[in-house]
Amino acid sequence: MKLLWLLVNCHSVTEAKKIGEAALKKRLTSCYDIFPRSLTRYFWPPKTGRIASARGCLLIIATLPKHLKKLQKLVQSKHSDRVPFVGTVEIKNINPDYYKWLLSEIKK
Repeated sequence: MKLLWLLVNCHSVTEAKKIGEAALKKRLTSCYDIFPRSLTRYFWPPKTGRIASARGCLLIIATLPKHLKKLQKLVQSKHSDRVPFVGTVEIKNINPDYYKWLLSEIKK
């Protein structure tokens, strides 16, 4: 059983929903979650040494490894950042009933 969580930093819940809904409609996921971020800090603009702050949210999309490249392209096409953060975490020890449900809802 292999399952990935695709993690995407988004500027707003609206942006995260837009990406999550597109992934659902294409059946590249069976579900997504959105978690608000109270603060993120980062260097911006690049190479200036200045530190910027923002809020936003973290979008988590549950998917199978075979859908990763399509999801990455989808995120890139719908995200407002030119270079959005997109990463994955492999999920282990998945509840077998959950995994069966996921497989029944996601594109084969």
